[in-house]
Amino acid sequence: MKYFFSFGYPKSGTTYLQMLLNSHPEISCPSEHRLFIVFEGLSKLFTDYNKEIYLLNQRTSKKGLALLKNEDIDSLAKNVIELSLKRGSLGKEVKFYGLKDNSILNWIQFYINLFPKEKYIMIIRDPRNIGVSNWHFNLRAKNKLIDKVGNIDDWTIQIINRWALKINNANKIIDKNANKFFICKYENLNKKNDELEKIF
Repeated sequence: MKYFFSFGYPKSGTTYLQMLLNSHPEISCPSEHRLFIVFEGLSKLFTDYNKEIYLLNQRTSKKGLALLKNEDIDSLAKNVIELSLKRGSLGKEVKFYGLKDNSILNWIQFYINLFPKEKYIMIIRDPRNIGVSNWHFNLRAKNKLIDKVGNIDDWTIQIINRWALKINNANKIIDKNANKFFICKYENLNKKNDELEKIF
């Protein structure tokens, strides 16, 4: 294994975990990626391209049409992920290349299909604390959504409900691939125990 992936629900301590991972001399794990933008962009690009060459084929020979396929998108997506993993080392000589991207939570099966032998580290945090952290983050960012909700209690309940849905969906996939995943708790990273040692 030369690659690994790190992720979690936003405000779960994913940046803290990423910084701890990146501090190891034999590991690189740079700050946040949002590779779903690339995946969605590739899907649209391929769809638009296929439509264009289909129309062109209809106006010309109507023979030998070779459309791009889903596996072609997967192949390009894998190359982009590997490029991101390697660029993330920033020239540091490492044994293991990591990538932190919270959107993996929504794309777990996609990643497993592309990287079936790699390891995945997911961080979990008490969702009540996620809600509070998220509230203060959005206050600093002056997010107008906060004004619509009105108070921290209602906001936190909404976050908890979203968190539960995402984590339950993720667990269905993780349970089938348990040997590939290490689930760590944010609260344990702040205590003197062997959680970080287990990760390494």
